[in-house]
Amino acid sequence: VDVGGTSTDAAVLQGTKVVGKHKHFRASSSSLTEGIEKAVRLALQSAERKCEDVSRICIGTTKFLNAIVERSPLLARVHVMRLCGPSTRGLEPFCDIPADLKKVIKGFHCFVDGGYEIDGSSEITKFNGESKDIEEFCGKINSLKEARPHIVVCGVYSPKQDKHEKDLRKVVLAKIPNADITLSSEVANIGFLERENASILNAALRPLARRFVRRMHVAFQKLGMKCSLFLTQNDGTLLQCARAKMFPVLTFASGPTNSARGAAHLAREELEKHRKAIVLDIGGTTSDAGLLEDGFPKQSAVAVHIGGVRINSTMPNVFSIALGGGSVVKGQEDGTITVGPESVAQNLSKEARCFGGSVITTTCVSVASGKELGGNFQTHEKVSSIGKAIISATQKVVKAMLGDLVDQVRMSEEDLAVILVGGGTVIIPRDQNGNVQLPGCTNVIVPDDSDVANAVGSAIAQVSGRVDTMISKPQAEALAEALKIAKERAMIAGADPDTIRPLSKSCLPIPYMPGTNNRVQVTVVGDLKEDAQPKIRDLKDDDDDDDDDDKDYVPEKEVRVNKVNPSEGASVANKGTTTIRRDEKKWSLPRILSEVDIENISIGCNFLGTGGGGDVYLAAVEAKSIINDSKQNIQVISVDDLKDEDMVVPVAYIGAPTVLIERLPTGTETVEAVRKLEALCGKKATAILPCEIGGFNGVAALTAAAKLGLPVVDADGMGRAFPKISCYLPFIREGNPLTPMVMMDHHGRAEICLKADKAEAIDEKFRNVLGKMGMAAGMALPPIAVSKVRSDCVLKSFTVAHKMGLIIRRARAENRDPIPALLGSKMPCKLLYEGKIVKVIRDTSNGFTIGRVEIAPLTNPGDKKISSAEISLYFINENMAVFKKGNQIPIATVPDLITVALTDTGEPVATERLSFGLRVSILAFPPHPHYRNSYALTKVGPQIAPIPELQNVTYKSLFDERDTLSE
Repeated sequence: VDVGGTSTDAAVLQGTKVVGKHKHFRASSSSLTEGIEKAVRLALQSAERKCEDVSRICIGTTKFLNAIVERSPLLARVHVMRLCGPSTRGLEPFCDIPADLKKVIKGFHCFVDGGYEIDGSSEITKFNGESKDIEEFCGKINSLKEARPHIVVCGVYSPKQDKHEKDLRKVVLAKIPNADITLSSEVANIGFLERENASILNAALRPLARRFVRRMHVAFQKLGMKCSLFLTQNDGTLLQCARAKMFPVLTFASGPTNSARGAAHLAREELEKHRKAIVLDIGGTTSDAGLLEDGFPKQSAVAVHIGGVRINSTMPNVFSIALGGGSVVKGQEDGTITVGPESVAQNLSKEARCFGGSVITTTCVSVASGKELGGNFQTHEKVSSIGKAIISATQKVVKAMLGDLVDQVRMSEEDLAVILVGGGTVIIPRDQNGNVQLPGCTNVIVPDDSDVANAVGSAIAQVSGRVDTMISKPQAEALAEALKIAKERAMIAGADPDTIRPLSKSCLPIPYMPGTNNRVQVTVVGDLKEDAQPKIRDLKDDDDDDDDDDKDYVPEKEVRVNKVNPSEGASVANKGTTTIRRDEKKWSLPRILSEVDIENISIGCNFLGTGGGGDVYLAAVEAKSIINDSKQNIQVISVDDLKDEDMVVPVAYIGAPTVLIERLPTGTETVEAVRKLEALCGKKATAILPCEIGGFNGVAALTAAAKLGLPVVDADGMGRAFPKISCYLPFIREGNPLTPMVMMDHHGRAEICLKADKAEAIDEKFRNVLGKMGMAAGMALPPIAVSKVRSDCVLKSFTVAHKMGLIIRRARAENRDPIPALLGSKMPCKLLYEGKIVKVIRDTSNGFTIGRVEIAPLTNPGDKKISSAEISLYFINENMAVFKKGNQIPIATVPDLITVALTDTGEPVATERLSFGLRVSILAFPPHPHYRNSYALTKVGPQIAPIPELQNVTYKSLFDERDTLSE
């Protein structure tokens, strides 16, 4: 059974064959259980089977997803306990949850001693179950007198070591016996803020989940069923009812996943010799496409957004476009045809011309071309008024849109089969023989029963076990250990051990980390053991907080989980549009920054990160929190606002960006480093300067300055991101001191450098100490004279970043292409190449990720093969050089800024996110003139990268010496 927002589909399978089905469209007055009962009963009637013949029921549902998106009043208030010691306090729980949802679910929170470092064995601080923080928190919760308080326990690196979370759960239950506790380690993966958010949503949904499972129990009891009952989860596998009540967040993406799994099953004979295929699911409003591997949808490797909340639960990697059976077709003044994004899918039978309405839709065009809708639908004579020119033009646009969507999903040069499912497949043009025509697709499969593929996917679901953690062992040993754990988890979930097989596995070295530290992800699947679950008749109705009211919360429309782009991950439809302030019509950087200014600067910092520099997201969330919650000013000043005697202190975070994803900044590392430096110098800082504007450090300097009550100078020490301190411009230029420097960790422990003869020695000293500091720390560099800021630093860095972001955001808001908008501005910028990534090679050496990406020209939708690569991009954490294939002379190299951005959205792509199939634009920007002299090139030129192809390259900039971003 698949329970959607507008319909409930049921499919009856005997063995592998579909023997019955029914699609029930819910009336607004009917309850959820009535719809399910009717769909199941009629599906069994069509199969000529009885209820007692059923051995297993599997339910896929968007109910919990819809409850979050629609801000259901049934969501519970959630309290959070964070096990982090002195670390991870810079961002409070609920910090990036939308205000309207936060108003419904936000409760109390507290910080507790505990949590682990990246190795999973070193404690940040020892756990103390008798601490005052725990006592006070539990007292507050008890004072609320809630019938069932919902509490989330989230510990740093708990997916690697969950002992502290379990210990805290015991302590809390002793003090609050009626508490309902969610442990984050049981919900999601590495990525602290996203895992905490997922756990909060999970806790908020638990009352609804208990109610849903109870009602399913009652509904099937009424039908006389005595079989096993399961829900399906995000990865297309089974979820026991007991776990479904505990972890409803695991069902968010079961809809598109079940559709993909059902498509694979229905087309199994055609795909017998193929490991991979593409599923194209065409609905009323959108078309969704995803890659199948071994019968399962490929999972997204990045964070996703659900109802505006960023989480990192397992989700399918789905690409979506606004094209479906209800998409509106309009003629334009220039004679062209547009299809979508407007849709009347929710009222197709009333508004579409083929049913007597006035609106021309893609379905109308299909009917006008001679297709029959089938079923009980009767087409209206109005459809005959649609002319041949409109039919031909619409079919051409639909074919191009779908061909382009399929092309985005391809992950290799293979000519993959495309499986069509969904109720909207009628809109696809066919040839005279009735064969589907899709550009670039030689093998298009339209299986029988494709209209209920989602329900079929539920019925065939298997059992899974998954591991996503960090293991400090050689890759082969790390994979073997993770595989063993995953198999154990699958068996606990009810899998037959003899049928368990690996579905996916990944082991990637962690950049900047010494030794053998790997992030390991393994998933296994197996068939369900027949005795793995109690039958419906054995289930107990133990939900004392459920009432007998069968009225149900029904959203206005079905919500789909859609992929926005690979750097943002998946999102929910109707996420909202970008807001542009009126005063942004002028190119100016306000002195006091607003939340919108932070958004602009963040995009610009990502561009200037040139593929590295760390994720800006966390720093941006903290900056917005400072503005909105702390009511502090973030102030940016010109160097001309300073006096010659003022002391300017450069700051940065140093270490592995991967660590900051899990052990969030305390928010005091750089602040305390500055204060320690002030004590050493005997003088108070007047202003803060970012060591580098690119990536995380650009925005992080803003937050550090605000906490110090200081302004930030509109300048920086690199004009981009570089991986080493020795690339900092004042260290390359003469007359600037190398010391004193201070590095401060999350415990407030300082490492001070008072003497050094060269910058490389400082880099080596600090990186050798980083291991003891948990591989990430804040840093204050030597104070720099105001005159040296003017002469040796990159000026107007924040203005440049703000302008870049503003151009991109404005173009998106006005539905213009962002990359041409950037190229059309007065900013010095060149488009080096536009194409599609067809190959990615990565390796890690000495803590750096080194690799090459090959890019081919974009093909026409009708081309059946992907073109050969024309461009090679080399990177070592940051993008280093671009070559034309076969040429030994590069098109561009460092220190020119080389940025890869998604062509459609203008979103910069970090080197670790580069993957096959991305459509990208390679852009170049000029470096600061100080980087172009012969001495500076020994520090930042192409030869610094341990890449053989760059060792004999002579740097030649693409830009005139007078071209600078700051001008």
